[in-house]
Amino acid sequence: MRAQSGRMDTRIRFFSEGIPVIGVLGTPGGADERRPAVVVNHGLSGLKEMWIPQIAAALEDAGYVTLRFDYRHFGESGGEPRYRQLPLRQVEDVQSAVTFLESQPAVDPDRIGVFGLATGGAIAMYAAALDARIRCAVLLEAPADTERVFRRAAYDSIIAKARAAKRRFVLTGEAPTMSWAHMWRHIDPQVFEQVKAMEQRFERFSSQITEESFVDFWSFRPEAVVDRIAPRAVMWIHARDDDRVLLSEAESAFAKAGEPKKLVVLDGPHSIYFSTALPTVIENAISWFDAHLRSASGPRPS
Repeated sequence: MRAQSGRMDTRIRFFSEGIPVIGVLGTPGGADERRPAVVVNHGLSGLKEMWIPQIAAALEDAGYVTLRFDYRHFGESGGEPRYRQLPLRQVEDVQSAVTFLESQPAVDPDRIGVFGLATGGAIAMYAAALDARIRCAVLLEAPADTERVFRRAAYDSIIAKARAAKRRFVLTGEAPTMSWAHMWRHIDPQVFEQVKAMEQRFERFSSQITEESFVDFWSFRPEAVVDRIAPRAVMWIHARDDDRVLLSEAESAFAKAGEPKKLVVLDGPHSIYFSTALPTVIENAISWFDAHLRSASGPRPS
């Protein structure tokens, strides 16, 4: 438990399909009334301690309750075998997080939103499409079709191996892993070194995911359901020069979405959440949540 600038972080647990999920509930200072809340999702194989704490803290300073957590099979959360990257189950984890927030006395259950970073943005997009309790979404550098994104990496050399691993997993339960970072080495030579540095910094972080789960990961296409978010609000924030998740991913999903929607394009490469652009990202996100979540009203969705 940590207090800073009036904010309070509390370690929490909820269950997603019976599996324990460990997270951090962030409460604004002076939270003596029900507040709007935001589930904050991290990227591919990330952890609740990585990338997103600064975003969550800024939302809390702006008056929002936040919840960040480790997906099943990663970090402190349960789920065996470890490192299974299963997007549809992670969507369920987000929905379970929304259910947890609805039970909190500091949260207005009619004003819950989601912020997703990179792969977490794709998860958030899909969850918002399926779950009308999510009243507003902000998606940062989010893939709209993961197969399309990873075809630019080493897709062709790995997909046959992944399908064979899926068959072996079904027949034997064996689930060997491989590093997703290796696939990007020929596109961005620095990515592997960045990932290795993060593995040294964060004890529970690993770029390994099970070979069989690549099949599930690559079949994930949140843009196929993005039109179902409307009339709830959705914003995309994307880097103009992103060479891993191209700007066209955001443009494609944006074109298929209904109103209200917005696309913000910022200068810079992928991982603008590491850069000096982060304050601008946060400013845009808070502005969108203020406009479409803080003032949300109307009957509670069923």
